[in-house]
Amino acid sequence: MVFGELVIPTTRALWDDEEELQEYVQSDMEWEHELSPDVIDNLYVVDTSTVIKLFEKCILTDLAPVNRSKRAGVRIYQLKQDTVVLYEHKTEFVSGEIIQSLRPFIDKAKNVYGITSSPIALYQSNDAPEDFTCFVRCLSTGITANLMSYCIHNNRGCQLFIGYVEQAPLDSINSEPFLRLFGEIGLEIKSHYNMILQAPSNNLYM
Repeated sequence: MVFGELVIPTTRALWDDEEELQEYVQSDMEWEHELSPDVIDNLYVVDTSTVIKLFEKCILTDLAPVNRSKRAGVRIYQLKQDTVVLYEHKTEFVSGEIIQSLRPFIDKAKNVYGITSSPIALYQSNDAPEDFTCFVRCLSTGITANLMSYCIHNNRGCQLFIGYVEQAPLDSINSEPFLRLFGEIGLEIKSHYNMILQAPSNNLYM
């Protein structure tokens, strides 16, 4: 069992105390380099393709990762005294395992931020702004929720943001709330996001 993982019995039968549980063994995530970070001012843990695209285009630009695990779908970037972790969902590892492997970064960071996104249709509240293609709220599930749980459990501060976005390609309008958030939490915006229109692959028009 790893941090943040729920183990649910498959039946309603009483638990047999004599039943032996298999010992959990951490799988090798095959990092390219040893995880030994220096002092970190701000740690940003990012998931979902929407927010990752914004970071790649507007924050990281052509910056190369300083470390990565292809098996776990994790890339780590260094921005001066800040560290950015991009997580692309893989089925081989649960999010609790990812957070456990990132403990050296979480424990050394002065400030910890989690940023993710979700479709607007999944926002279950009556206070959603009208005529907005994107808006930002706090709290979520997944790897960013595990990040917050770990920080609370270890008496660490953490802020988690979730942007609710229409199911449409990113453009200069629906990316603006994200970019405004990035600036407010200390990230340097190097460029704004403009949708790239791709030419059709054939000559058929509707």
